[in-house]
Amino acid sequence: MNNKISLTLITLLVGLSTSVSAASLDVHGDIKVNGKVVIDAQGNVINNNNKESIDFSEYYKGKEGIYKFKNRNNNLSSYEISYDKDGNDYKEIDLVNGVVMFSLERTEYTESSVKVTEYNGWNQSNPVTTVRKHESIVASSYPKMAFGNLYSKLESYTKIILETTLPTVNQNDITYETDVYQMSPVSKTVFQLDSETLTDCLVVTLSSPWSDQGRTYCKGYGLVQFGSYTLTEID
Repeated sequence: MNNKISLTLITLLVGLSTSVSAASLDVHGDIKVNGKVVIDAQGNVINNNNKESIDFSEYYKGKEGIYKFKNRNNNLSSYEISYDKDGNDYKEIDLVNGVVMFSLERTEYTESSVKVTEYNGWNQSNPVTTVRKHESIVASSYPKMAFGNLYSKLESYTKIILETTLPTVNQNDITYETDVYQMSPVSKTVFQLDSETLTDCLVVTLSSPWSDQGRTYCKGYGLVQFGSYTLTEID
């Protein structure tokens, strides 16, 4: 019923602004139907099918340890993510048949900087190791979310190359970076981790500077699925 009312109201508003050229409807503040906001003060249509407000920070944090993922499309491919005692991920390793093809580790954290060591061995004849520092970090976070809506956050920083084996990059090179992430919560789900059933999990779509993929996060566990990779154990 609310969906029909919302659609009718939106159609009426569009009709007022397009069918009658001399008329307009100027509303300051939210538009509500039966006490529920259907259009907010900024003009965003609110999806009231699922009224749950989601705090993503409750799902992002992991347990201390090494998360081991298996690729459902390739039995030889696996991935590991290490979490610290505060539930933050600090190391990632991409493996094929037990051989490290890519790794990234974040160390020497301060409030506004971090040291990043990255290894890329996908070109096995010419693997590359780069150590860089991200300084003057300014980062936003996701607001509380509702299903079906798209939310953005960004991270701006100064990137300084400390060491590298890449011939096209020089030590002490400085660039100014801004990474944008966009997330949309899709639905709630459950996740089976060995013999344990995790009942409060969140399916999202995530667009980042390096990929677009579906992900699943579980409250108290963090990331349990991304792309074709599924969490199988925590060491």
